Amino acid sequence: MSRRVLRKLQEAEAAAKAAELEKTDAAAQDEAEDAEPAGRVNQFALLMSQEDSQSEAEDAGEDAEPSSPQPPQQKQKKKKNKKAGKRKGGEAAVDEEDEFAAALASADSNPAPPATVSAVSNVSGGGGKPLLSVDLRLLDGGQELRRLFGQAAGESAARQPSTRRLQQQQPGGWRRGLLAQPKPTWPPVVRLGLSMSPDAETFASDSFPAGSAAYRFEHSREYQRTQLAFADAVESGQPDRLAEILHRQPYHVDTLLQLAEVFRLQEDAATAADLVERALYAMECAAAPGFSFASDRCRLSFARRENRALFSALLRHALALTGRCCHRACLETCKLLLSLSPTADPMGSLLLIDAACLMSGQEEFLLRLLHAWEPSRHLTQLPNWAFSAALARFRVGRPDAAAALDAALIQFPSVLAPLLARLSVEAAPPVSGCRLFSAAEADRESSPGLRQLCGLYVQRCGHCWKEAAAVTFLVSGAARVAEAAAATPPDPRIAEAAERRRRRYRRTPLNVLRHLVVSEVRDALADLPADVDPAGLNAFDPLPPPDSVCGYDLDRLRRLRAGAGGASAADDGLLTAFLRSLMPNFDPSAPPQPQGAEGGEGGGGGGLAGLLESVRQLLNGLGPPPPPFDEEADGGVD
Repeated sequence: MSRRVLRKLQEAEAAAKAAELEKTDAAAQDEAEDAEPAGRVNQFALLMSQEDSQSEAEDAGEDAEPSSPQPPQQKQKKKKNKKAGKRKGGEAAVDEEDEFAAALASADSNPAPPATVSAVSNVSGGGGKPLLSVDLRLLDGGQELRRLFGQAAGESAARQPSTRRLQQQQPGGWRRGLLAQPKPTWPPVVRLGLSMSPDAETFASDSFPAGSAAYRFEHSREYQRTQLAFADAVESGQPDRLAEILHRQPYHVDTLLQLAEVFRLQEDAATAADLVERALYAMECAAAPGFSFASDRCRLSFARRENRALFSALLRHALALTGRCCHRACLETCKLLLSLSPTADPMGSLLLIDAACLMSGQEEFLLRLLHAWEPSRHLTQLPNWAFSAALARFRVGRPDAAAALDAALIQFPSVLAPLLARLSVEAAPPVSGCRLFSAAEADRESSPGLRQLCGLYVQRCGHCWKEAAAVTFLVSGAARVAEAAAATPPDPRIAEAAERRRRRYRRTPLNVLRHLVVSEVRDALADLPADVDPAGLNAFDPLPPPDSVCGYDLDRLRRLRAGAGGASAADDGLLTAFLRSLMPNFDPSAPPQPQGAEGGEGGGGGGLAGLLESVRQLLNGLGPPPPPFDEEADGGVD
C-alpha cells in the first residue's frame, strides 16, 4: 500500500472519530441543560420533592404507617445545628456593634412617650434595655481596635499575659476588670483602704427614680492619713512628694489622677492614660457587690468628696479613648458617667456623648436619646446637640434633617463661620454677605458661655462634617437661612432666637466649666471667667461644688498630726532619699534651672524633666517582674 493511500485512510479515520466526539458532546450538553448543576442545590426543588415524596407515601395505603426520619439523619441534623451555633457565636463577637445598632433601630420604630426628669434614664433601649445601660463588652478600647483594624492593631496588648496568668503569679492580687485591665507592671491590689457602701442620704441635686440605689465611697483611717499627706503635697507643689505617696500607696486614686495630669502636661499621654486606668481599676475593686456598672440604676452623689474621683477619672478615660479612635468604648464610658448622676451631669458628659455617637456610627442612639430627653432637658439648646442631631438625621435619611439644620443655624449662627473654616470651605456670596453669620454680629450677641460651647463643638466635631454630602447639606442650609434673613420682612424665628441668646447663656454652669478644664480645648478655654485659672485648678477635683461634704475633716486630722509632731516625718521621705542617691545635688525646694546650665538637663540637677523620668522608672518598677510569655501555656488572651 502506497504512502499516499495510507495517509488518506488515517485522515478518514480521524474525521470519523471527531464527528463521533462532537455528537457525544452535544448529547451531554443537552442533558446538562435539562438537569440542575451539581454544584448548586435548588432548595425549592428539594422542598417540592419532599412534599411529593410525602404525598406518595400517604397515597401508598391507609394501613401503612407514616414514614419517620431515620435516626442517622437526626444525628446529622444535630451536628449541623451545633456547628451552626458555634459559627453564630463566633460571628456575634465580631458583629456585636451591628446587632446593637439593629436593636436600636427596631426600638426606634416604636418610640416611647416623653419621660420626666426623674425617670428619664429608665426609657427602654434596644431589646428592652434601659437607655443608659452599658454594654460591658464594648468598654475595652483594645478590643475595639482589634475589631476595627485586625489583630495587628492590638498586638502589644495581646502579647501581655492574661489576667488568669497574672492570678497564678500573684494569687489573690488580681482580678479581671471591666473599666480597665490590670497590667504586669502594676503592683498587686493589697489593702486598698477604699470601700463602697449604700448611701442612705439623699441630696437635693440628685434624683432617684424607683428601683435605683445610691452608693458612696468610704476611706479607711490609713487612707485618710494618705489623703492628708496628699493635700500637703499638692499645696507644696512638689511632684516628688506625690511620687513618694504613690510608692507607699500604689492605688491612691487622687495621687494617680494628679500625676496623670502632670504627665499629660509633659505630653506623655501613654503614662497619663495608664495612671487613669489604674485609678479606675482601684475604684472598681472597691465597688460594693450590689453596685453594677452595666445598670443605669446605681447612683453616686457628686456632692460627696469621696465620690468625685470616679467622675473625674471616667471623663479623662473617655477623652483618652477618643484620642485612640476608640469611639464606641468612649460612648459606653460616657453612658456610664451620665448614669451615675443623670439629672445633674456634674462633668458635662452631654457635651461629649453626641460626638462619640457620630464618630462611632450610633446615630440612632443619639436620636433616641434626644427624643427621650428633649421635652425635659431641652438638649437642642446646646449647640453641639442642635448640629449633631441635624447631622444624625441627615445620615440616617430622616425627612426632617433640613428643618433641624435650619433651626440650628438660626439659633446658633456663630457656629457656621468657624465650622466652614475648619472644613476649608469658602461660603458663597449670599452666605458670606449675610449679617447674621458675620463675626462682628456673633461677638456682639454671643455671651462668653455661648462662645465656649460653640468653640468646643467646632474643635471636637468639625471633622464629622468633612464628607462631601455633609458639606453640601451644610452649605445648602446656610443658603436657605441667609435667604430667610434677607427677606422682607425677615423670618420671625431669627428675632426670637436672638432674644433667647440674650436671655440665656449669661453665666457658664460649673459642670460645663469642669468639662472644659478637663478637656483642655484651647478655643473654649480662651473665654473662661476671670476668677477661674486653669493652671491653678486641681486635676483630681476641678471646681468642687458649693455643697461639698466629706466623711471626715482634713483640718482636724492636720491639727491632730501637728499635736503629735508627725509633720516632720514627711519632709524627708524614702523617695527623696532615693532621688538624692541618683542625683546627689537634688533639692526638692530649688526652682528648675534652664537647660544647658549647671545642674540642668546635662548636669543631673533637680529639673522637672529629670524628676519625671525618675518617677516614670519608679512606676514601671513597682510591680512584680513580668513572667516570660508562653502562648501555649497561657492559652490565649482573656
